[in-house]
Amino acid sequence: MRTLDPGELLGAAIAGLEPIGPGRWKFPLVPGTKSGAGVQIEPQWATFRCAIPHASDALPFAVIRQQSTWRGGVKLVPTDNFLALRAEVPWLTQTAADCDWVSRQCREVVRGLQAATGHAVADAAPIHEECGDTDPEMLAERCRAGGCRAVVKDGGEVRIDIESRSVRRVIGIARHAQGLRASVALGDGQLPGTGSENLQAVAHFMQRASSSLRFARAWATGDADAPEDAGFECVFHPASGDAPLFTAIDALTTACDLFGSEVEALISSAAVARQYLQLIEPVRAQATERMLYRRTAQAIACRPLAASKAVLSSPTTGATT
Repeated sequence: MRTLDPGELLGAAIAGLEPIGPGRWKFPLVPGTKSGAGVQIEPQWATFRCAIPHASDALPFAVIRQQSTWRGGVKLVPTDNFLALRAEVPWLTQTAADCDWVSRQCREVVRGLQAATGHAVADAAPIHEECGDTDPEMLAERCRAGGCRAVVKDGGEVRIDIESRSVRRVIGIARHAQGLRASVALGDGQLPGTGSENLQAVAHFMQRASSSLRFARAWATGDADAPEDAGFECVFHPASGDAPLFTAIDALTTACDLFGSEVEALISSAAVARQYLQLIEPVRAQATERMLYRRTAQAIACRPLAASKAVLSSPTTGATT
């Protein structure tokens, strides 16, 4: 069997790809322009990045709502010196079907980067209209075959029960204009009516948590100053194989393990929200990257990049959670 050439696979999906170093490439977001992005192959992942001007450190719910419209899981991530766009594609290359999915997902990421940077590119047709891998009963059966407790609800959403830090949560998987969307909602419907400090703290925390995760990003609905619901999501191209589906489930389980209870504490407690807002700047300045590998057998590792960037301290003990 011929050894897979990452550049060859990426080049088939991305126009104008140019190597800039070992495992690293650059490409124009629109052919013929200088505005571009980069992609790097890391163990089990292709990571796309695109720098944008640092307009503001404030990350309100408007930003979280906006990034939910970007294809390919593209998200806005704060760094020490600027804001950036990032997206991760699981590097699944064990079979021809996996390679085909990687290629399709990479194209979705490029479309998302184009939309996020304001480039006028004709949008593609909804994926589920041309793909037979989004039937709810079929998805539920694939989830059950992988060991998940999955049921199909009215409206065609597949719901999967998970337990995160002894808290029961539900992942919903449904057809989406971008293919499939797997999501988990946090806060049990308590977000509407919370105070402004709570909302500001939750927005900051979820954006930093989102930037600390692979494949998952924050989402929110409602008005920017009056959000209705929020949580984490994965949007991805359907696949004939199971690996992308279980990677999304694993990524959301990881997000809930690391950040779910903290988000809900910020929603429900003004004291916790106030202290988090006071601590966020020194915590960000001292952040260091950490690694955590999931134990799920059927999915690849969903490694948080810098979990300490979103660390939350107890208002009574001062201990981190």
